[in-house]
Amino acid sequence: MMRAWAGPVEVTVAPGRLPRLTGAVPHQSVVLTEDRTEVDGIRVTSAARTIVDLAAALEPAWLERLLHEAVMRRQCAYADVAAVIDRTGGRGRPGTEDLRRMLGESVGDSALEVRWHRLLVKAGLRPPARQHQLVVDGRVYLLDFAWPDAQVALEVDGFAAHRTRAAFDRDRAKVLALQSAGWEVLSVSARTAPDLVIALLRRSISPFHRDSACGNAG
Repeated sequence: MMRAWAGPVEVTVAPGRLPRLTGAVPHQSVVLTEDRTEVDGIRVTSAARTIVDLAAALEPAWLERLLHEAVMRRQCAYADVAAVIDRTGGRGRPGTEDLRRMLGESVGDSALEVRWHRLLVKAGLRPPARQHQLVVDGRVYLLDFAWPDAQVALEVDGFAAHRTRAAFDRDRAKVLALQSAGWEVLSVSARTAPDLVIALLRRSISPFHRDSACGNAG
């Protein structure tokens, strides 16, 4: 079940049909079989189709919250919402572009890591160790990007893998463990502006880079 709605009851009916509910606000639209489901014996639109339909009526902030909550509650996946947009030809519908932007920002961790790796290379930073394993107090932690000699780590927090409370608590515990071991940990997401992160990394790892270069030259 999605968040409770305090406004008037709105229903979607097939073209040419009228709702049987008195006072309901009807919307006529073709709803494909794959965009339907059933709740307590009542035929309703799927969560993904409902989100697409609501894109025209909700403010972007509320639409984004609804989208992420539906995924977090496992009512649908981001790919399901994108598929509905494609099936219904919804690219020109009001709110659809906002919804597509939100879907684009909810990329999986692997794609986000690739993007940040490219940013690090483009910035001229020395190559980090990827998926670096670190043992702290007998526990093994996997770091997205690490510069072990400088004890600096960059963690990429993609929404798809960090959306639950358990994942949130686990990430906080991981950061505290790394900091207790003397590591500096920077966390980034799909919306993090790269300039400040690059500047912080350059300041943190460059001295070690210079010392290493001088030692090799000597």
